[in-house]
Amino acid sequence: MQTTIPKRTAVIINASAGNGHTSEWASRLADKFQSHGMSAQVTLARSGDQILEASQFAARDGYDVIVAGGGDGTINTVASALVGTDIAFGVLPLGTLNHFAKDLHIPLDLDAAVRNIAARHSVKIDAAEVNGRIFLNNSSLGLYPDIVRHRETQQRRLGRGKWPAFSGLP
Repeated sequence: MQTTIPKRTAVIINASAGNGHTSEWASRLADKFQSHGMSAQVTLARSGDQILEASQFAARDGYDVIVAGGGDGTINTVASALVGTDIAFGVLPLGTLNHFAKDLHIPLDLDAAVRNIAARHSVKIDAAEVNGRIFLNNSSLGLYPDIVRHRETQQRRLGRGKWPAFSGLP
């Protein structure tokens, strides 16, 4: 009888995405992957720099699959570390809008998204670069980036969530 070696999977979660994520939640998530024969190392990253660092480490350390859990920014950051590699990229849509996941018809339900990754449903995706930054599904010019920067400033300084910070524009 042939046994299957579990795929080494790095799961990098934006710990600030959604309602925030705890170590207990991360343990349950690892169990979900394990139930599908995947050995998952879940990292709760608390900043964009930590997300990128964890992604780069996982890419160098020989993981078979690297999964991004968060919104479009998190997914873009993790993907940027994988450009030019043959490492499989998975997505757990845990953000507010999840445009990338919706565009690719990735299930928005966490259990279904884990099953999707475990089943190895895959498509090749294009990545592009603007001003030295990789992007997957959109790059914006003009007013929108200013709005996002203002929103992020309000989130940092005032502790507002994404939508209240967005509505507080001058």
